[in-house]
Amino acid sequence: MNLNKQLDTLAELAGFNIADSEREQLLKDMESILGYVEQLQDMEVESKPFVRDAIKGDSHRDDLVDPASESERQAVLDNFPAKTSDDLLEAHGVLDHKLSK
Repeated sequence: MNLNKQLDTLAELAGFNIADSEREQLLKDMESILGYVEQLQDMEVESKPFVRDAIKGDSHRDDLVDPASESERQAVLDNFPAKTSDDLLEAHGVLDHKLSK
């Protein structure tokens, strides 16, 4: 897929309108980013230690549940755009989007 088509697809997925005056610079930026990613892919990393192994000591922490207060919970419920009949929060689908061909 060429960069023009990829840019069109990204813009459509993000819901952006790209002005013709911005298009050339965005294409240059995309080429630069993809060139950098290509350089990263060519790097030899097999002989390098995992970053996790480079840190001494136990850097992990326990997951702690910090429940929201009733006022925080109510603020979320009051500001959520849609709820089901049984008070569940309802979000619109993001994977249903059909791309134009």
